[in-house]
Amino acid sequence: MLKNPETFRGSNDPVMKLMFATENLSEDLDLSNNEDDIKEFQRRVDELPPITPEPIEEGVYVVPSFNFDNLVGVRDFNMKYPNFPMDDGWFGSFGICDTPEQFMQKYGDDLKKDERTFVIGFCHVAKVPGERGGWRWHKWGSYVGEGEPKQEYLAEEEGFDDGVYVYSIIQIDGPDLNDEYSPFKKITGEKELKE
Repeated sequence: MLKNPETFRGSNDPVMKLMFATENLSEDLDLSNNEDDIKEFQRRVDELPPITPEPIEEGVYVVPSFNFDNLVGVRDFNMKYPNFPMDDGWFGSFGICDTPEQFMQKYGDDLKKDERTFVIGFCHVAKVPGERGGWRWHKWGSYVGEGEPKQEYLAEEEGFDDGVYVYSIIQIDGPDLNDEYSPFKKITGEKELKE
């Protein structure tokens, strides 16, 4: 099932704001010993707007950064990276899609039927044609969209003119993942690793 979290952790917290900041706030400051520059830096951080995920539907958000798990505040590894047994194999708890709508059309019904409770964050990655280097496919999980990536860098791809979205699915409630959803159990039929 998909559900909104009760709160987003630290949406007005200075450290969280810095994690999601899109500009370098200290580029022209000396923060090593200059008290005036340190005060100016604090003023700039305080002026940053609160981090506000944009809701798409119940439990589904577009966020301004890749750090969605920090906003939700989940620290348990199994809840940050839940497993999804599907008829055609495993589905990743993080990866790349064309748009949130395309992703939800493909996987939304399965996620809504699951007895666990999830929240999903999508972060847009813009394509910057001509950029040297930049965002690479292989660091962000499987691509589940409709295109066919052929290059290492998004900027070098033909197509994908609107960019892509990185998604993260986080469990916020439901059964313990260490049991029936364990990938080890799915593959071997065993309930736990033997030493």
